[in-house]
Parts: sequence; structure tokens; C-alpha cells
Amino acid sequence: PTTDDRAPSRRRPYVAVVAVILAVAAALLLPFLVDRGDDSAATAPRATPPAAPTTPPPTTEPSAPTAPPAGYTVHRDPSGWTIAVPTGWRITRRGESVTFTDPTGPRSLRVTRRANPPTDPYDEALKLEPVVKAATPGYDFQRIARVTYRGWPTADWEYSAGSRRTLIRSVVPDRRTGYSITWTAPQVSWTEDRKIFATAVGTFTPA
Repeated sequence: PTTDDRAPSRRRPYVAVVAVILAVAAALLLPFLVDRGDDSAATAPRATPPAAPTTPPPTTEPSAPTAPPAGYTVHRDPSGWTIAVPTGWRITRRGESVTFTDPTGPRSLRVTRRANPPTDPYDEALKLEPVVKAATPGYDFQRIARVTYRGWPTADWEYSAGSRRTLIRSVVPDRRTGYSITWTAPQVSWTEDRKIFATAVGTFTPA
């Protein structure tokens, strides 16, 4: 065979890897690509201060799922996983992602089920961070950290863009299936709203 005959086969693994990275990055960007409304601050690029991803002390979570508090409803997904979200939130499905949206404001929680997950979600987040940064106007890095969560490989990735902040928890309960639990809320109410995320991950049960 000639050099030209062999070239396509050598390019296939590289193209496949790039396609996977772009697909995961696209899923992570959904909060800023869907239902952005008139949030002009989210579309105006802002300078990002130079900051390398760091590893703060691990965050400790309950070792087993907790019961949902009053005002929450347990969503039982057909694929087998469950999670508690505020009662009355809208539910939409897109492929392997289910998004729960607050009808009264720009808050959302999304669970994405992934086949063939990474061995280490922390390393994956470090690789994806430049891709998401380049595609997100006003991206401002906050942290990427390993997290102690039910004994599973887990990483938290937090960043802001305009008036919103996002926290992505990537968890790998087993070698065949992983999940990304993505929480997006306004910057001004982030501390108070984060209780919803804490309840969600505290009640989450994989398939």
C-alpha cells in the first residue's frame, strides 16, 4: 500500500478521540446554550484571571443516599437512577440527559448518564476545561477538585459565566456507567441555592 492509502486509517483513532471530547464538552455547555433569555451579561466576554486548576481539601458527602426533605419529589428515571428535586420543577429529556428547571427563575439541575466513563473524572475535567473555556463567553474558572462521594471516583468542576455559576459533579459508580450532575444558578443567590444541589447529590442513586 502507498502512503496515501495508509493515512486515513492512522487518522481514525485521533478523529474518534476528538469527537468524544467535543461531545462531552457540548453536554457541559448546555446550561449556557439553552434558555439563556436576555441575560446580556452571559454573552459579554470578560477577562479571565490566570489561574491553574487546584486541588482543595476533599469535600465529604454522606456515605449513603439520604431521604428527601419536605418540598422535594423523587424522580425515578426509566434508566434506573433516582434523584430528589424541588417539587414542581419542569422536566425535559435530551438523549441521556434529563434537565430539571425552576419555573420561577434561572436555576436548573441536569443529570447526564454516560456509557464508557473515564477512569478518573478529575483528569477528564482538566482536559476539557480549556475546551469549555474557549467556547463559553465570559468564562471564569473557580475550581476543579477531587471529592469524597460514596467511595466512587468523583470530581467537582465549578465556573461562572456572566451572571450565572455552574457546578458539575462527575461521578463513576462503576466501570461501565458514569454520571454528570450539573447545577446552574444565579451568582447573586449561589450560596443559598447551593442547598438544592446538596439535596440532589445527597439523594442521588445510580442505576
